[in-house]
Amino acid sequence: MLVPALQPRMLPTPEQCAVLAASLVSSRGRAAIAERGSFRVALPGGRSPRAMLQKLVETTLARPDRLDWSRVEVFFVDERALPPDHADSNFRMVKEALVQPLGSAAPRVHRMKGEAADLEAAATEYAALFETPLDLALLGIGEDGHVASLFPGSPLLEESQARVAVVHNSPKPPPLRLTLLPRALREARDVIGLAIGLDKAEAFRLLYDDQDATGVPARVCPGATWLCDEAAGLLQLREHEQRFDARAREHRERAGD
Repeated sequence: MLVPALQPRMLPTPEQCAVLAASLVSSRGRAAIAERGSFRVALPGGRSPRAMLQKLVETTLARPDRLDWSRVEVFFVDERALPPDHADSNFRMVKEALVQPLGSAAPRVHRMKGEAADLEAAATEYAALFETPLDLALLGIGEDGHVASLFPGSPLLEESQARVAVVHNSPKPPPLRLTLLPRALREARDVIGLAIGLDKAEAFRLLYDDQDATGVPARVCPGATWLCDEAAGLLQLREHEQRFDARAREHRERAGD
């Protein structure tokens, strides 16, 4: 898989990343509504997306003209096989961070039915929602480089036809999950990734390491725009500086011949 085509945008703090991500989501949303009449966005779970949603809500409550939530449809990039009110449910996070604060202005939410007895049927049902591409997919990166519930070495990374699948053996609990597949993510008109925290630094470095052949799952969308804080981008920045220094030395040595 190819490394991202665009260099990451590094900001000093997680809060600044959340603010920028919220601004980008809002601008992408306004553009999609202006062009197509609606904004279809898929969200992940986790602390970083929660912080971004909180900033987005703050902004749009203060300035309703920033985003017309009545024309927004929210989807999920993945979901654990848990009831929707479980503390680890991605739906619950979005409900708490986005839906409840917006109240009557809240967007339409299409949740993955992680509690379904027949997850294969739930995956098929959800896949039917993606005949129209997403306008934006928002991704987080795990410590192992996974995005959505696409983990290193998973055969789902090679699936090219389906858009949604059941994960049966997730290395992170719970083992059963629903996830968008590379096709649905690559069909999205835009993809924004978030890498926040020192524990993501090695995965983020590998994401941009064109010498690495391990196939970091986060590379499924080579056109993604990645945002990171200084902690997550530390190793990638050091490696970039080392390569720059090496090229500079080589240039000086050639010039001295």
